[in-house]
Amino acid sequence: MAARVKTKRFWIRVALLSGLLYFALVFVFIATQLCDRLCPASLCRIGLFYPVKASSYPILPGTYGSARRMNVSFAAPSGARLQGVFYDLKDASRVVLLCYGQSGNIGINAGLLKAVLDSGCSVFAYDYEGYGMSTGTPSPSRVIEDGVAAYDYLSGPLGVEPSRIVEMGVSLGTGIASRVAEQRAPQSLVLISPYVSLRRLAREKLPFLRLYGDGDFPAPDLSAGEFFAKNSEVPVLMLHGELDPIIPAGDSRDLFAMSRSPCRLVMANDAHHCDFSLDFITGELKSFFDLLDRGRLESKTSVASGL
Repeated sequence: MAARVKTKRFWIRVALLSGLLYFALVFVFIATQLCDRLCPASLCRIGLFYPVKASSYPILPGTYGSARRMNVSFAAPSGARLQGVFYDLKDASRVVLLCYGQSGNIGINAGLLKAVLDSGCSVFAYDYEGYGMSTGTPSPSRVIEDGVAAYDYLSGPLGVEPSRIVEMGVSLGTGIASRVAEQRAPQSLVLISPYVSLRRLAREKLPFLRLYGDGDFPAPDLSAGEFFAKNSEVPVLMLHGELDPIIPAGDSRDLFAMSRSPCRLVMANDAHHCDFSLDFITGELKSFFDLLDRGRLESKTSVASGL
């Protein structure tokens, strides 16, 4: 009788331990899957790029003022075919190469083209891989390669001297524009709502990502900080809204503090994320280029502005 009781207790313990082991394995499996899904690389694939495809571009007319539009197509290093538009403004001394934000396509960002043209510059805009009518799939490395390919197409087949090219980035595009400026030598750089580092921004927005090391994040980092750390010659204009809930205004201030080249920072008191009026952008571009032309851009200038 005693032996039966002991045997029964033994098997009960075995069953309990087996159950505990099973639930432990299930927990480890779920935790592993969750960590894989929430790791920076996975989050990048899911939420960094929001391309909007298009079969045509409902943008500015073929002729805007004295600017004539040219539709262009060129190859990316990945083999993707990138589509773009070039508005060549007669007698313009500068050509702005536009890198827009994480969402949309050229057509959705047509207002930025208008703001640039109204400032007296020609403008070249293109769609990243997977955006608009461009083929391919975007990734951090590929969108940088796309930006360099656009610069080389502008300075090559389109015949624009590098001394006339202005890199311009908006939001996520500020990281792309800055990375292109690292590899090429634009006349100047314009950043609207920039950030220091994508890793830093991700950790600020999602604190649990601080558990991951830098090597767990997608490489290369779409950052402006590395350009600012190296640059001592290219003049920079930055616009940022004090009320920006997406990219903190402090990022622009930190970049401004890092700058070793002539740099103008304009902080808009009442602006949120990239909600500047087109007239405001046009006016700031005009002021910046006028200061450059007259040799009056100080090494560092910070300006508070109302919209």
